Amino acid sequence: MVAGCDPREPVSVIHVHGTEDQHLPYEGGVGDESLTKAEFLSVPESIAFWLMRDACPSRAEMTRHGQAVRILYAPCAAGSAVELVKIEGGGHAWPGSDGPAWPGGDEPTQTVSATELIWTFFAAHPKP
Repeated sequence: MVAGCDPREPVSVIHVHGTEDQHLPYEGGVGDESLTKAEFLSVPESIAFWLMRDACPSRAEMTRHGQAVRILYAPCAAGSAVELVKIEGGGHAWPGSDGPAWPGGDEPTQTVSATELIWTFFAAHPKP
């Protein structure tokens, strides 16, 4: 269980993460370039938490768009879904944005737009 996270009902979740993120490492822990030095769960651990919490199927639908791999678990309880958008080789950047968010930041992939993916995901899985 993730400390302090105990939703009363299923929650749809989309997680976008680069495999080479040096701030929030894909495999968890403290990133070499972390600004807060906080330790994080790995992406697979975080996704596993939501899959269990939302009673999702164990098999996922996978699609690839350039360096982005979309892994969708659905349908989960109460029509919810859990999706991971894994940016292979991606760093700490917003996919589809114009460039790094700060000087020296990572270059975002242009193969997908995080904004469009997130908007489409939540439009398909609204919370009443």
